Amino acid sequence: TPSLRSTPETQKISEETASRNARACCRSGNLLSRVPFTAIPSKSKTAVSPISIFMALAMAAESASGDTRQEILDVLGVTCDELSANIKYLCQTCNEILDSHNPFIELKCVNSIWVQNGMQVKDAAIGSLTNNFFADVFSMDFEKSDVSDLVSSYIHNETHGILSPNLEITPDVLIMLMNVVYLRDVWGDSGAELSITDNKYNFLCSNNDVSCINLL
Repeated sequence: TPSLRSTPETQKISEETASRNARACCRSGNLLSRVPFTAIPSKSKTAVSPISIFMALAMAAESASGDTRQEILDVLGVTCDELSANIKYLCQTCNEILDSHNPFIELKCVNSIWVQNGMQVKDAAIGSLTNNFFADVFSMDFEKSDVSDLVSSYIHNETHGILSPNLEITPDVLIMLMNVVYLRDVWGDSGAELSITDNKYNFLCSNNDVSCINLL
């Protein structure tokens, strides 16, 4: 399926706009305190990206209308005008090399929308997702058995092979909005040179198990 992703153009941003974007992402991080993690095994390691949550909900707001849109915007803590004015730059910023002098540092934030074959969608919404969110658009048959593998392969490619989730996409799906974040960075010091605390500290997991670990 052909991709409709656009190539971001360099823009300047005001200090006020940058601060607003940062506050919005912090609000997304605060959403994590409301997310139940009881389904995650206590011994497993889980990473959740606030910017990824923000992007997914922002696409949902852009695709919705009326009370549904307003409820999503209220959760994000931004107005419709603020989202429209800033989302394009935020998407551009999240797809730039962080340090042009170090090619090993890279940040990529990829949006996509997956639509059931034959489903009628509004051209204006698709246009906004492709032009402002730089989203890839795919049309496919969710009833086919290989859909989960195709989406997993997409995530695998966009994260340069780091993630290969075992997805179970059901045939009743009509539209799927997705954000994928990839970050490659390097430590200022090698891991062997980083000091950790002598003592271990107890942390209470969501299932009431206690993890005892050293801290950096």
